[in-house]
Amino acid sequence: MDVKYEEGIRCLKQCWKEKGHTITDEEKAAMKSFRGVFVSGKSEPYSHELALKWLSDNQLAWGDEKYQRHRKIIYELNDAVTNGTIREDYSYLPTIYDTLPPDLKDHLILYRDELFSRLQYRSSRDQLIHCVSFAAFLKDNGILRAQDISTELIAEYHAYADTIGDTYICLYSVRFFLQFLAEHGVIAGYVPLALTSPLQAKAAGYAIKRFSDEISSFETNGVDADEYWKMANSLIDVLRKKYHHNEDATRNNYLVYYQMFYIFMKEFSLPYSSGNVRLWAERMRIFDDDPHRNPSIKRSFYLLDIFLRTGTVTDDDLEIVLCNPGRIAELSPSYQKLLDDFLSCRRKENIAPATLDVNKSGTISFLLYIQERGISSMSGISLMNVKEYCTWVSEKAVNHKNNYSYDLRVFLTYCFEKSYTIQDLSRALPAQSNQQRKIVKVLSDEEIQMIYDYRDNAATPLQLRDSAILMLGLLMGLRRIDVVNLRLSNINWKEQTISITQQKTYRPLVLPMPTPVGNSIYKYIKNGRPKKSDENDFIFLSTTAPFKKADASACGVAVKHALDNATGSFHILRRTFASRLLAAGTKTDTIKDSLGHSTMDTVNRYLSMDEESLRSCCLPLERTVINYEAAS
Repeated sequence: MDVKYEEGIRCLKQCWKEKGHTITDEEKAAMKSFRGVFVSGKSEPYSHELALKWLSDNQLAWGDEKYQRHRKIIYELNDAVTNGTIREDYSYLPTIYDTLPPDLKDHLILYRDELFSRLQYRSSRDQLIHCVSFAAFLKDNGILRAQDISTELIAEYHAYADTIGDTYICLYSVRFFLQFLAEHGVIAGYVPLALTSPLQAKAAGYAIKRFSDEISSFETNGVDADEYWKMANSLIDVLRKKYHHNEDATRNNYLVYYQMFYIFMKEFSLPYSSGNVRLWAERMRIFDDDPHRNPSIKRSFYLLDIFLRTGTVTDDDLEIVLCNPGRIAELSPSYQKLLDDFLSCRRKENIAPATLDVNKSGTISFLLYIQERGISSMSGISLMNVKEYCTWVSEKAVNHKNNYSYDLRVFLTYCFEKSYTIQDLSRALPAQSNQQRKIVKVLSDEEIQMIYDYRDNAATPLQLRDSAILMLGLLMGLRRIDVVNLRLSNINWKEQTISITQQKTYRPLVLPMPTPVGNSIYKYIKNGRPKKSDENDFIFLSTTAPFKKADASACGVAVKHALDNATGSFHILRRTFASRLLAAGTKTDTIKDSLGHSTMDTVNRYLSMDEESLRSCCLPLERTVINYEAAS
C-alpha cells in the first residue's frame, strides 16, 4: 500500500464519519502514538506490515486493553485505505507474544510490572521487546516453562544473538530478566551469571560440553560452592574498599574467573578446591586462545586461596599476585628466598610498588632461565650465562632492551654487594642507552587565558566539572589519576590544603589549595555534582546515571573542551605548573616537593623552558677567547 500516513488517517476518519462513529479520546491518543512511527519531521510511506511489527513490539508493554484498541485501529486503517470501507470481521494475525506458552507469558507480565515500578516507560518497553524475543527462542527450543531454563540453553541463546548482531541486547535486557526469575526462585541463582559477559556465556557452554564425561576426575571434597561464592564476593569488596581497586580491574582480573568457576561448580555439583581449579583451568586452556587468560586465572585463584585460608589479604599478597604466582612457584626454595630478600631490600629503599613489580618480574624471568639450565645457586652463574640470557630475552622483547637490562642490573648488583656472587655479573649486561632529553612543551599564555575564560563562562554540570579539574592541574600540578581519585575527605577547607597519597609513587603529599581551585571545586559540588551516588566521597563523578567516580579520561576531555584541540593531554598542565614555578624563581627543591618527586631529574627537564634562566647562563663575548692561529 503506497500511501502516506496522513492520507490514510484522513481516509479512516472519513469512513468513521460515514458510519456515524465519534472518535474517542483513547482513539485520538492511539492515532497520535501511531503517527510517531511514520512521521518524524517528514511524512513517510505507510506500511501495514511495519504497523503490525510496531504493534507486536509494544504488546507486552501496553497491556491487553490498550493493545486491543491499537490493533483495531491499525486493521481499520488498512481496510479503509485498501477497500474504502471498514469491516467488523477482521482475522487478526497472531503476534510473537500471542504464540508464547502461558507460563512464559505470566512471568513476562510480572517482570513488566516490576520494571514499570522503577524505570521510565521507554526504558521498560525496550527491555520487554528483547525479553519477548528471548521467550520466543525458548519456545522454539521446546522450553515451555521458565523453570526449565538452563545454563546450556543460555549459552546457545548467546551464540544465536551473536549471529544476528544482538549480543548487547542479550547481555543487558535478557540478563535482567533472568535475574528477576532467580530472585523469585524460578531458576537457580547462578544461571544469570552466564550472561554477564560474552566470555562467561561462551565459557559456560564450552565447560558443559567439555566436562560432561570427565566429572569423575574432579575432587568431591572441598568448600561448598555457595560458601566459595560468598567468600569470592567478599574478597572483591576488600580489593575495592580497602585497596581502592577500581570496578573494571576487579571485574576483569578476578570476578570474571570466579564467576566462570562458580557456574561450572553449580552445574556439576562440585566443591571448591585448589585441585579442582587447576584441573578446570588446564582443560579450559584450549577454550580461549588468549595467551594471558591462563596466567590471569592462576593469579586470581592464588589470591582467593589465601583469602579462604586467612580471611584477609595483605600488601605482600597483592604484590605477589601482580607478578605470576605460578612462575614464582616454579622457582627452587633457595631462589625463592633470594627473591624475597632482594625485594625486602628494595622495599626499604622506598621503591614505588609499580617499580618493585617490574623488578620482580625481570628477576623471576632471569632466575627461571638459570634454573632451567641446571644452575642451582648464584655462585654457579658466569658472565657468559648472563650474556646468553640477554641474547635470549632480547629476542622476546626487542623494544624493551633498556627495561630488562635495568631490572637485571639492579638484581645482579644486589647479589654482588651481598657476596652471593664472586664477581659483579652486571658487567656482562649491554651498555644502557643514554636517556633522551626533549624540550618540554607547556601551555602558552594565550592557552592559559583560554582555560580561565572557559572557567569563568562555565554553566553546565560538565563545564563546572571541567573547570575544577583544569584548576587542579594548572595551579596544583596534580596528575590526572590523582585528580579523579580525589575525595571530599582529602580537602581541609579550614586550612585550605589538599592531602593525597599519589597513585603513581605512593608518596604522601600535602599541598596548599589556591583560592581559584577551592572556588571551582565548591561551584562544581554545589551546582554541578550529582546529589546522589553510590560513591559519595569521590569529588568528581560521571555526568550520566548511574553516577560513578569519573574516569581518568575526563581530565583529557576537559583540556579538549577548554582549548578546543584534539590532543587532550592533561599532563601538559602539570608541566606548565612546574615551568611557571621555575620561571617565578621558586627553588627547585620546592618544585620537587610540589610535584611529589623524590629526585631532581624530572625538575631539571623544565629548565629547557625557562628561557630567562638559560640566557643568564650564557658567557659574555669578552670572556670568549678565539684562537685564530689554532683555527687556521
